[in-house]
Amino acid sequence: MGETKHHLGAKEGVYNTLIWAERYFDARIHSVETEKSFGAVVADVYFEFGDKQVIVEIQHSKITKEEIDRRMVEHSGAGRYVLWVRPYMIRGKRGRPRPVVEKSSDIKHRLFGILDGYVAVSEWELYLQKMYSGRVFYVLANTDFAGTVVPVHWYLDSTHGDVEDVYRVSVGCARSSVAAKFFFSDWGRSESNGAAHLGYRLWEDADSHWWRTPAEIRNKIDDLNHLEMMRQMKLNPPGLGRRAGK
Repeated sequence: MGETKHHLGAKEGVYNTLIWAERYFDARIHSVETEKSFGAVVADVYFEFGDKQVIVEIQHSKITKEEIDRRMVEHSGAGRYVLWVRPYMIRGKRGRPRPVVEKSSDIKHRLFGILDGYVAVSEWELYLQKMYSGRVFYVLANTDFAGTVVPVHWYLDSTHGDVEDVYRVSVGCARSSVAAKFFFSDWGRSESNGAAHLGYRLWEDADSHWWRTPAEIRNKIDDLNHLEMMRQMKLNPPGLGRRAGK
């Protein structure tokens, strides 16, 4: 099965931004290549950061948590750190809204917008979000900003009582490459029987928790609405009127 244009565009973008970073930005980056084979697994993009090996897994199609675990065990057991990214999509299958790229001179603040309606988020994206301490990573493909990585936090929107699993999005600061503001970390997950513990080596976003809870977002909106109401009242004060009987 051949690569989709999303997968191929993301892979080329990640590779090109790493080559640029290696040459002009960070001397710790070296040995960048694509489709590097490690026997049972093949890395979409591979590079070394100092003395550490880093794998970039670009995932566009559906994947099971078991397959993610299998690859993580393979890489982590060999001492390789892994970053999973998904190419951005304008719309998902059957027209379900997905993140939309907005071209803007200020790429750090206006990369993602959300279409009206709910957003369908796959189980494996939520699994990666759990693995990466509350964020999942999207890489831009087939745009002027190909290779740019955007950390995203999906949160469950409880305001739609008649629809289950409705998600909204909070977007972090965009990265010029998968080597910008990332660091090495480990993640352990206990199996359901409590007996096994998997130690995964992660190449992870260095930014701290930036997102707000749905309640915090609603409170912020209420505050903004209140400030706007007060501003309008100051601009257009209500008339005093005439007292009755006068």
